[in-house]
Parts: sequence; C-alpha cells; structure tokens
Amino acid sequence: MRWLFVADAVLDSVIETPRYPKPKASSGDGSPNIIGAWGGAAWDHQNQVMYISGGGHGDAHECETGIYALYAAQLRFKRVVNRSPLDTVQSWDFSQGKIVPQSSGNSTNMPLRHGVPASIHTYDGLVWIPPGLPGAGATAGGLFYPGSARAIVNLDLAQYSSAHWFNPLNATGSWSYSAAFLDGSAIYGPHDSFAHFKFDLNAYEATDWSAQSLGQLKFNAYSSSTALPYANRAWTLMRERREQVSIFGDAMGVRLRHGQALDAKASNWTSYHERLSLSSTDGSHLDFNSISLADDGPLANAGLQYDHARACLWVQSNAKDGGLYRIDGLDGTNWRVSRQAGPAALAGAGHGSWGRFRLARLGEKDIALRVSSTTERLQVLRLG
Repeated sequence: MRWLFVADAVLDSVIETPRYPKPKASSGDGSPNIIGAWGGAAWDHQNQVMYISGGGHGDAHECETGIYALYAAQLRFKRVVNRSPLDTVQSWDFSQGKIVPQSSGNSTNMPLRHGVPASIHTYDGLVWIPPGLPGAGATAGGLFYPGSARAIVNLDLAQYSSAHWFNPLNATGSWSYSAAFLDGSAIYGPHDSFAHFKFDLNAYEATDWSAQSLGQLKFNAYSSSTALPYANRAWTLMRERREQVSIFGDAMGVRLRHGQALDAKASNWTSYHERLSLSSTDGSHLDFNSISLADDGPLANAGLQYDHARACLWVQSNAKDGGLYRIDGLDGTNWRVSRQAGPAALAGAGHGSWGRFRLARLGEKDIALRVSSTTERLQVLRLG
C-alpha cells in the first residue's frame, strides 16, 4: 500500500477569486485557512461525497462561507455553495451591547447580515444530513454548520436556513474543539467535550436572530461522571455501531455507546462508557502517547476512520511521511494496534485532519482519501 497524489485534484482550483483577506490582517489571501485553521469536513456516506468548509475566527474571513465538495467517484472537487459577499459582515459590540456593521475579527461568530453563520473553525462539527430530514435537500441532503450561530444548509438549493443564533451575552458553551454527530433526527455534541448539546431537527425555536429558527437547541442534555476527552486526542464516530471513541493519554481510550443510551432514554450516560487500552506486537501502540496526542502532535486530531466492513479503525498520522495504523479487536476493551508497512503521508496536516481522511468504495476497491490543505493535491491509497 502507498499514498498517491491525484493530478489536477486541488481544492484551491474551485475557491472563488479574488481572494478574501484575513480580517485581522486586512490583507493577504485567507483562503488556505479554510482548511489550515482547523477546518473540518462532513461525509455523505450514501453518495461518497466529502463536504469541506471552515476557517474563520480571524484566520479566514467571516464571509468565507463557501462549501466545497470532493466527489470520490470522480476524484474531483467542486464548489457547491458560494461564499458570502464582503459587505454582509457585522459583529457584536460588547461596549455598546448591540450589533455593528463592521468586523471584529470574528471573535463573536455573528451571523452575517443575511442570516448566514460567519465562517469559524469547524473541527469535527460539520455533519452531513441525509435527504428526508428537515432542512435537507431531496437529492444531496443537507449540512449542519456548528458554532454559536448554527444553521442547516440545503445542498440542493445551495442555501443556508435562517441561523439559529443566541446573543453572545446569553449563550452557553464554548465552541472551540467542537464536534457533532447525527443520530435519528437530532444532532448531538459528544459528552464532556467543550460543546455538549442536542439539536432537534424536528422542532423550531425562537432565537435572538429569528422568531422561528429551524432546530431546537438544548445544552447539557445528558449527565455523566465519565469524561470523553475531546481536546488532545483522536476522536471519531463509529456510525454503524452508534458509538464514538476517543484515544488519548498513553495508549488509552474511551468508548461511548451513545446509541444504547439514546434507545434506553437514559439521562445519565455514565454506564455507557468503557475504558480502553491499546496493545500491539510491534510496539506501535506506544506511538499513541501524551506527546503525540498533544495539540498539533502527529496523532492529535489525526485521520481516524471506522471501517465497518473490516471491523477496524484506520489512523493516519498528520505528519509528512507519517504512518498509517490499523486498530482491531473493537468488540473488546483491549484494542490491537499495528502500523502498516509502506504507506507514508505525502503531505502534512499541521492542525489535524478533522474529517478530511475518509474511506470510499470505487468499483470493487476500497480506498482512503486524504485532503491535507487547499493547495496540495488530493491523496489516495488503496486499502489492502
């Protein structure tokens, strides 16, 4: 197995020009930070499409709200939602206690004037929504955009719904290191991450931005005495199993069986957590340590993807020339790690992958896809 670049498959080629500046610098091309500033991706598992969006918080412009798709079947990028105009920016002035028509470097994540959420660091917070659920298109589905201002994007119409937003003085929860996943008709934030919530798509709720915003938000919806570490770790959703896992510290992890907790209508999820340990015959489990999993480490927020067909996890290091790992034994609590011989990442992903490492099926072959930046070519690897 080895990684290969795909010729002419570069995200930068479908990003609009002229480029928007970084709001804090007021100059320069901020578009690399769509990915470089902790920008994440959602995965349409039905049609095998990766949706990328993000940046913000002063690293990319507030109006850098474009959504870009990687179509696995064609190995090509396409822009599916255009960015917002520069004159739509606004911000919350804490000294005056009101909205003002100017940039404040995106620190308050205000919706833009037409109700679209400003661009932010999206981390693991972007979620693809299948057709048939509220806000989603009938063909391409929808996209949940996280943050203090959150919205559903109808991908068929290329339109955001009215932003579900709360005044920064009243909102609770930090949206740094945000994560989210869909189960049924609701979107959830992992328990004991910095952003724990339930967002019910079947409901509407009055907010500071709209008298009837799509989705009903509830913070701290469930309690637990067991933490699921989110920062300084590698986290992923095991969708088919309705579970999630966090690998952290020194060869340790936690699994949360959230599907069982939801089915049981449990308000306390403590008993649905399991502590995990990693082992290996080649010593590769020792690569998962508190240094490599610290912020911007080679395995922190790395490409971590569940492979339902093989009942394993694949982990791709962030570092250039970094290795690919396979983790087996997921039914138990002692998971077996093996570093795969041969494959090494062709380009680094300095702030992590955040959903931009995915598995796809092309014909009779399973491949891994990796998007490391806006300017590097798409990387593919055939799984053995």
